[in-house]
Amino acid sequence: MESRRPTKIELVLAVASTVAMAWLSLPEHRQELAIMRLTAWAHRASARLARLQGHAGMSDELAGRPQARQLYAAAYRLSQLRDAAAAALNRMRP
Repeated sequence: MESRRPTKIELVLAVASTVAMAWLSLPEHRQELAIMRLTAWAHRASARLARLQGHAGMSDELAGRPQARQLYAAAYRLSQLRDAAAAALNRMRP
């Protein structure tokens, strides 16, 4: 009998089910802590990316390149994500 290699979909489903089982086995306070850490990471990452996009937009604007508007728009969207993550983090804190 030949051994069959799992497909990509089967591998993704196996990993997802393992992660779900590990998540559900955690106590509630550990789940909340993990969510808070992930939210704090999203806040820091979006703040940093917004700052980088804003600086890149300023650089392009001063250099006269046309993509400055796109970089400013990306910085604005990232700052909205940052603000949403900060608000969610504040709601989580006691």
